[in-house]
Amino acid sequence: MIPPFVPILTAAAVVAAVSDVRVRKIPNALNGAIAIAGIAVAGTTGGLAGAGTAVAILAVLLAAGTYAFKRAWFGGGDIKLLAAGCCGLTPALAADFLIYTALCGGLLSLYALATSQRMVTALITRQLPQTGERLPYAVAAAGGALFLWVALLCPAFLLVR
Repeated sequence: MIPPFVPILTAAAVVAAVSDVRVRKIPNALNGAIAIAGIAVAGTTGGLAGAGTAVAILAVLLAAGTYAFKRAWFGGGDIKLLAAGCCGLTPALAADFLIYTALCGGLLSLYALATSQRMVTALITRQLPQTGERLPYAVAAAGGALFLWVALLCPAFLLVR
């Protein structure tokens, strides 16, 4: 059975991906709405304990994400999107979502490198080029949400049990 938050997360992540590709920004209102929906769904399905777990997941991921943001590994909107997306999921499904998102992010990075005409330089010098360009990581989050939905339809693909 598909948890009720997964379709919400998938639709919102696709909207965030479109915004990230077009204007390189994920609206805070969208991230806030995802977090509120996640906490509401968790509270509805799991009671007060479910809402508490959702808030705890949101807080932990925002704290870890702040560190990643300060190191310039991710943009602020990407961190908020991932944290808000995880808060409506169980801890195991949140871990699956993050793993699928990371895998999609790796594919997105390879695509960006291959299409940037810097692949030859990277192969010759064996060092990744410093481009200073940020990836629209909401695309990876949308891919992670879609893969999570598929994994829920076919539980053999769930990574964390």
